[in-house]
Amino acid sequence: MKPDIVLGDFVSSSEPAFHPLRYSIMGYYDYVPFLPCKHEVVSMLHGVYGTIVINGKRIDFRDGLGYIEKDRGHSFPTSYLWTQCSFKKPSIGSIMASVAELPFLSTTFVGCICAIWYQGKEYRLATYLGGKLVSYSKKGFSILQGKYLLEVSVIKQEPHSLKAPVRGAMRRRIKESVACKVRYRFYEDEKLLFEVVSKQAGYEHVIMEG
Repeated sequence: MKPDIVLGDFVSSSEPAFHPLRYSIMGYYDYVPFLPCKHEVVSMLHGVYGTIVINGKRIDFRDGLGYIEKDRGHSFPTSYLWTQCSFKKPSIGSIMASVAELPFLSTTFVGCICAIWYQGKEYRLATYLGGKLVSYSKKGFSILQGKYLLEVSVIKQEPHSLKAPVRGAMRRRIKESVACKVRYRFYEDEKLLFEVVSKQAGYEHVIMEG
């Protein structure tokens, strides 16, 4: 039996307002025509409020944090990792990071994109900015770019099956953890800027092993 779900007034609030990125998370790859999928971040962080009633139980999203992204294209990458987390401690912030195997001419390469919004500042780590993968596996990954280092470690996953596109048809199954336990550490010049351990992080891993 499907749960009885009733949506209340659920909207974005003006405090904090939407925080879009300064430019596309894909960088110049946004203009490469043959990529199977292109990613876009609509808002790294914004306030939300509202209610959802599931089987008579009311869930209140007052003073919640929101994040919006979208994809366009015909297929998800063959192999990829993805994570997103919004948090209020140690200070309000949001992380989105992804590692993917992408086609290039007659071969493939593994690239990364990452955006971090923390204490009113946007940080960007990406292959097109010189970012390099130090390690990656289904249990997490780390990205090094100049003086910045991001470490992502999955502590506990609770994956669910999700349909995904293959050449425009939703005939692929992937595993997504909508809310799992992940640790994030972000360093600048080897100094820890913040460490976040969240039970509400999103995480996907598909095939990829480092």
